[in-house]
Amino acid sequence: MMNLVHLCQAPMFVNCPGRYPNGIVQISRSSSFYCASNKNWGELRASERGDLLCDLNEPETTNNVEMERRRKIGLANKGKIPWNKGKKHKAETRELIKQRTIEALRDPKVRKLMSSYPHVHSEQRKEKIGIALKRLWEKRLSHKRLQESCILTWAATISEAAKMGSIGQQQLDWDSYEKIKVDIISNHLRWKMKKAKAKERAELKSKRKAELKAKRNAEVQSARKATISQQRRKKTQELSSLSCLKYKEKMAKVSKSRKKLKSSVAQVEEHKNQGEKAIDVDKWDLEFIHKEKMRKRISFAEQIQAAKNKHLETEKGNLTNHLVSLEHKQDT
Repeated sequence: MMNLVHLCQAPMFVNCPGRYPNGIVQISRSSSFYCASNKNWGELRASERGDLLCDLNEPETTNNVEMERRRKIGLANKGKIPWNKGKKHKAETRELIKQRTIEALRDPKVRKLMSSYPHVHSEQRKEKIGIALKRLWEKRLSHKRLQESCILTWAATISEAAKMGSIGQQQLDWDSYEKIKVDIISNHLRWKMKKAKAKERAELKSKRKAELKAKRNAEVQSARKATISQQRRKKTQELSSLSCLKYKEKMAKVSKSRKKLKSSVAQVEEHKNQGEKAIDVDKWDLEFIHKEKMRKRISFAEQIQAAKNKHLETEKGNLTNHLVSLEHKQDT
């Protein structure tokens, strides 16, 4: 156990209870060195505790001198072996150190001082700590995974043995859930295939229906056009036949009116010759004058076309009469 330690006045050595758990450091204001005693923190008096805390809270004044002193001490101790190298504490001593460290760390003032003056690790030390922790956790994880794999293999072997059964026992169907799952998936895939095929058939059917509908519409439109053209032809033929009849009637009336006019002119001449009074021309037939005007309005080409149409109609009528007579003879 350490009885006397010479320490420098530096912030990293302020947290003495944590650094030296077997004792507490007593500081003297008149000296630049510290003395470490084996007194417990609880064994110190109140005045000693106050002096220690006050001295720890004082600011550092001789930092450069102290750093130079520490450098010289380090150079002097270079290559020397410490006196306590390879020596270990006894179990009782370790237990006592642990107990006193716990008691010192329970004091709130000491905890506050330790938190205000932390012992900062170097980057090299941090890397070493990190590497050590990684190795430790890798070992732990590998051990844990090995245990899990062993448990799984053990459970699998037990389940397989229970499934197969011993001599004279029936084999259990424990993988029925997996079989049902496979059946469900296969049925679902078949249903999807059927649905896709039905969709394709429906599309083809709809296309055929659309094509048939388009053809029917085209046929209906062509039939409508044919009927409309036939109706127009019939109307033109009827109008032409009517115009022929009217023309004939007009011509007959014109011939009659001409005959009347000739007869009237002959009578006038006779009356003139006989010395009788002349017949007043204004009393002629108004209907005759109107028909004469209508005849003048119709062109000669229209009159010829009407005559041709009339001739065709008469020929058609003769043919129909001939056919009817032939059918009647065959029936008899």
